[in-house]
Amino acid sequence: MIESHVYERGAGQGRRAAWTTGATVLSFVALLGIAMHANARPAQDPAEDAFWKVCSDCHDPDRIRETRRTRSGWEDVIYQMIDKGAVGTDQDFNLTLQYLLGHYGMVNVNQAPVEEIALVTGLSAKEADAVVAYRKENGNFKNFDALVKVPGVDAQKLEAHRAAILF
Repeated sequence: MIESHVYERGAGQGRRAAWTTGATVLSFVALLGIAMHANARPAQDPAEDAFWKVCSDCHDPDRIRETRRTRSGWEDVIYQMIDKGAVGTDQDFNLTLQYLLGHYGMVNVNQAPVEEIALVTGLSAKEADAVVAYRKENGNFKNFDALVKVPGVDAQKLEAHRAAILF
């Protein structure tokens, strides 16, 4: 399970709404029925649909995708959006976070849990688990070259996501 965080809508909105990020990565694939924003493009996946729904009302979604951020960085952005009146359900905000992490996220492989490493780097759960097990047994990774030496991990996947990996 991905770490749970709760945020409340700012008092300036006149009401309080909880936003929780506590579902597993796999549960996001199973979620159906996300309403698509009227100006969005055809449905592709629930997380991307939620991103377009939540992020296209106030600004061009391409603007938000110009910068890679860590989980806490994207959570802060979503919290600010909620504070400014972003409209969406808890599910919409959770899916938006997963989309942003999966496509524009950054992950510290010396601190992150298995699920987050897999989501951001494109590794399978088994490969991400091998990274965490290796880290626990051998200590923190000093650099990318040390990371690609983990047995059972596809170095090409890591190379493709190199810009998203922090140490």
